[in-house]
Amino acid sequence: WDAETGERLLVLKGHTNWVLSAAYSPDGRRIVTASEDNTAIVWDAETGEELLTFSP
Repeated sequence: WDAETGERLLVLKGHTNWVLSAAYSPDGRRIVTASEDNTAIVWDAETGEELLTFSP
C-alpha cells in the first residue's frame, strides 16, 4: 500500500494459507514470506513475481 494515497501497489499470490511473517531483503529488492501452508516464498519486490519456494 502507498501510505499517503492508500493505493494498493502489489499483491503477492502463491500461498494457500495464512501468511505468518514477511521481511524485505536488506537491499529492498526481495520479499520473503512464511505461511501456515508450511512454505516460504521469495518474491521480486518490484514485480511480485514468485522467485523461489521452500517447502518441507
